[in-house]
Amino acid sequence: LEEGAEDVPEAELRGKLRDLGAPAVLFGEGHGARLRRYRRLTTVVTKGPVPTTLELVEEKDMKVQGGAPKDKEARKWVFRQLASYFTMVLT
Repeated sequence: LEEGAEDVPEAELRGKLRDLGAPAVLFGEGHGARLRRYRRLTTVVTKGPVPTTLELVEEKDMKVQGGAPKDKEARKWVFRQLASYFTMVLT
């Protein structure tokens, strides 16, 4: 299980995969691999000039404050700001 990712119970995960029209179980696949496959199938990629799985922020939130952040959540916010900025500039 990846850091920061939440686990999904096995029965629920199989049901979600079936709902997507994907096989519930592949031969030799463990729970972790099944969970990664589910996340890959449900990841949304933006259709703009900069394809990203990050959720874009509004223009008013794009300004980067101060220096480079140290913690993971703050860095992810900066990545979202940058993806949003380049999407805005290139469209």
